[in-house]
Amino acid sequence: MTRIHSSARALSIAVILAAAAPSDGQNFTPAHTLIDLSEPNTALPLDAATPLRPGMVVRLPDGAAGVRVRIDTVRARPLGDVAITGHVDGSGEPVRLTLGGTGFYAAAGMEGWRPSSGGRGEWLSPGSLALADLGAEERLVVSRTLATLPAVQSGVIEIEARLSDSFVRRHGLASRLRAQHLAEAVNAALAEAGRDVTLELTALRGAEAGQSATPGIALAALDAIAADVIVAAVLPSSRAVQVGNPATAFATIINAGASEAAACGLALTGAAPAGSFSYQVTDALNLPTGVADTAVNIPANGAQSYLFSFTPSAAFEPGGDLPVEFTCTNRDSAVVTSGVNTLWFSASTNAVPDIIAISETGAAVGLNSLPGVVDIHDRQRRGPFAVATANVGASGTITVSAAPTSAIPVTVRVCQTSPATGACLASPAASVTLDMASGATPSFGVFATADIPVGFDPANNRIRVVFSEGAAVRGSTTVAIRTLLTEPILPEVRYLYADADIPLPAHYRGGQVAAADNTPIDNPVTNPGATLGRVLFYDRRLSINNAISCASCHIQALGFSDDGALSSGFEGGLTGRHSPGLSNARYYARGHFFWDERADTLEDQTLMPIADAVEMGLPLDQAVARIAAEDFYADLFTDTFGDATVTTERMALAMGQFVRAMTSYTSRFDQALAAGPLGSAAFRAELTDQEYLGLQLFMPVPGSTVQALNCSTCHTTLAHISDDIHNIGLDATNDADDGAGNGAFKSPSLRNVAVRPQFMHDGRFTTLAEVIEFYNSGVQNNPNLDVRLRQGRNPQRLNLTDAEKLALEAFMNTLTDQAFLTDERFSDPFAN
Repeated sequence: MTRIHSSARALSIAVILAAAAPSDGQNFTPAHTLIDLSEPNTALPLDAATPLRPGMVVRLPDGAAGVRVRIDTVRARPLGDVAITGHVDGSGEPVRLTLGGTGFYAAAGMEGWRPSSGGRGEWLSPGSLALADLGAEERLVVSRTLATLPAVQSGVIEIEARLSDSFVRRHGLASRLRAQHLAEAVNAALAEAGRDVTLELTALRGAEAGQSATPGIALAALDAIAADVIVAAVLPSSRAVQVGNPATAFATIINAGASEAAACGLALTGAAPAGSFSYQVTDALNLPTGVADTAVNIPANGAQSYLFSFTPSAAFEPGGDLPVEFTCTNRDSAVVTSGVNTLWFSASTNAVPDIIAISETGAAVGLNSLPGVVDIHDRQRRGPFAVATANVGASGTITVSAAPTSAIPVTVRVCQTSPATGACLASPAASVTLDMASGATPSFGVFATADIPVGFDPANNRIRVVFSEGAAVRGSTTVAIRTLLTEPILPEVRYLYADADIPLPAHYRGGQVAAADNTPIDNPVTNPGATLGRVLFYDRRLSINNAISCASCHIQALGFSDDGALSSGFEGGLTGRHSPGLSNARYYARGHFFWDERADTLEDQTLMPIADAVEMGLPLDQAVARIAAEDFYADLFTDTFGDATVTTERMALAMGQFVRAMTSYTSRFDQALAAGPLGSAAFRAELTDQEYLGLQLFMPVPGSTVQALNCSTCHTTLAHISDDIHNIGLDATNDADDGAGNGAFKSPSLRNVAVRPQFMHDGRFTTLAEVIEFYNSGVQNNPNLDVRLRQGRNPQRLNLTDAEKLALEAFMNTLTDQAFLTDERFSDPFAN
C-alpha cells in the first residue's frame, strides 16, 4: 500500500532569485602597467598594497587559454557577482566576463546562480557555465569554479576564465582585453564589510602552444555588481471565480538587498482582463492593515505580505496568469516566475469549482529536506509530496494531473489519499477523476520519478499539479524538484579488504596465481584505502551530470560487468566496447588494463573513464574539486593518506585498491579444491559427472583419460586468468577493431563468467553456449590468429559433441562465486 504524508500545511515558499545590475562603465585612457605571467607557474598576488588598477595588462605565456582569478577572503557573504567588462583592444568588440556566480553565492545556497544579460537570475548546474549560457556580447567563458567558499570560515574561490572558441576563431588569443575602471568598487565593498582580501592572477595553459606570440589580457580589476533585488511569491497559485466575484490571494515581497527598499507595492501590467484590482498590506496574522493600494518601505533583508484582489467584469476563459507586477521605486521589479509569483486566473459567467490547492513536501517530518522542494534521491529516483485542497466554488467533476513545467526527464503520478491514514485509495496513475462537491477537502499524493538527475533550478524545474474541469483549469499548485546525491552509509566497524585480513585459499597465496599479481609495491590493498575506493567507485558525482558512476557499467551481480553489449555513458552515448568483468583483475602479470591494454596500470585505468567524453565526461580537476567539496570524504582520505587532501593520484590509488580487492575465491570450484587436490577423489566428489567432464575438457587433470582441449593455455592457473593478449579469430580481418594491435585483445578472468549477459570485447555473444560453439566451429581465418587456435594453416575445429558442449558450460558455472556477487564489502554504499 502506498503511503504519503497527508497533513498538508500552508506552504512556505522560499524564493531564491536575484538580479544583477550591469556596471555603468565609464571610458578611460589607461596607463598600461605590465603584469608579466609569461613564465610557467607564475602567479601575481594582489593585495591592498598592490591592487588591480585601471589599464593593467596581464601578459600570458604562448598558448595560454585565459586567466584564473583567485579570491581569498576571510568570510563569505553574497555581495553580488564580480565582473570584468570592456572591449577588445583595437576592435571595439564588447566583452563581458562574470565571475563569482558560484563562489560568492555559495553561502546563500545559490551555487547554480548567475545573472543573465537581461538582469534576471538563472540557475545552472555547478560548473556548467558555457558559451551557450552567455549573452551575445560575452566572449569569455567562465568554465568552472574549482572550489566554493565556506559560509563563515576562511577559504578560497578559484574561478577560471577561458577564451571562447568563437573568440579565438575571430581574434586568435586576445593580445589585450581592456577593461573599465572597476577595481575600486569591489575593493571598497569588501573593505566596508570588514574583510581582508587577497587577489591572485595566474595564467591558464592552452590546448595548443604558439597560438599567439604575446597573449595577454588588460584588466582594470573587478567590479562588485550590486545584489540589491526584490523577489516575490504568491499563494495560492490559481483562482477560478464567477464574473463579479472577487478572486483573492496573498503575496510576499522580500527585500534581498542591504538597504531599504522604498515604496513597494503591487500593480497590474500588460494585457490584464477586464475588472478592478486592489491590494493591501497584512500584519503577522495575515489580516489587512493600513490603507488600501498604499505602498510601503521594506527594510534590508526584510519582507512584507499583501492581500490582493481582482474582481472580473467580464468572462476570462480558459484563463491565464494575471499580470501582477511587484515593484519598489529603488529596485527593479521582481522577476516573474510562473507558479512561484503568478496567479492563474479565470472568470466564468456561471458558478464553477474554485479549488484552493496547497502543496506540502513534508520537510518538517523529514520527507523532503526543504519546504516547497521535492527531493529525488539519486538511488531511489523518486520523490513524493502531498496536496491538500478545498473547493470554495461550485460542485464539479475534476481531473487531477501533474507534469513538469519544463523539459526535465520526470514522470509524475497522482492518487487520492485517505485523510485518516494518508494511504492511496487506488494505485497512483497519470490522472485521477472525481466529483468534488462545494466545500469538499480531498487530499492527494503525488509521486515524481526521474531516471536522470534533475538540477536545483527552483524557478524552472518544478512540478505543477492541475485541477481541471474539461479544458478549464479550476485550481493548481507547484513545487520545485531536484535530485539529491546521497552520502555513503558505512558500517561502524569497517569492512576488511587487506590481504592479511582475507582468508585466501592456498592456490591464491602461492604459485602461478600469486606470481600474476599486479599489485604495485607502493599501493598494497589496505582496509581504509579500499573503503575510500569503494565510495569513489560508486559515487555519481564523478560524472559531469551526476548521472552515473563506475559501478553503472560494472555491476556486482554480473561479476562487475554490464548488462548491455555496449555501455551507456552520462548522456546515453554508447561506449566503443563491452564492459569487461573485474573479478580477479589484480591477477594479470602484464598489469595493463582495458581490452586493448591502453592503460599501463590499474591506477591509470581508474581515472580514464571519468574524463572520457562518452563515459563520464568530467575533467579530472573538476572531479577533484567535487570530491574535496564533500565533507564525508575528509575522514576517508585522512584515514587512508594521513590528511584530507584530494588529488587525482590519491583517487586512483584508492580505486585501484578497491578493484584489486575484488578477489573471487569461494566458488564451487574453489570448494572442491578445499576438499582435495585437483583430480583427487575428494575433489571429484564435489562436482557432478557433467561438471567434471567439462573440467577435463577445459584443462589437463591428473589421472584423467579425457583429451583436454587446452583452454587453460590462455585461461591460466586455478584462478582462470588470462596470460596475454590474443587474436582469437572473431573476424576474418581486423578492420572493425584492431584492439591492442593485429586484432589482439586482453581477456578478463573467467571467474563469474556464467553470470555475464554478453561476451567478447564487443558483446556479440549473449550465452555461454554461443561462446563454446564459436570456439568449436566459428573461429575465423584471421591472418593474425593465435597459433594455439590453428590446426595447421586453418582455424581449429573441435568437433565437440552436444554432451561435451553442455559439459563445458556446466564447468563454467562452477566458477560462479555467489558469495562474491553478494558480498556487502563490494556493494553500493550510497544505496538506501
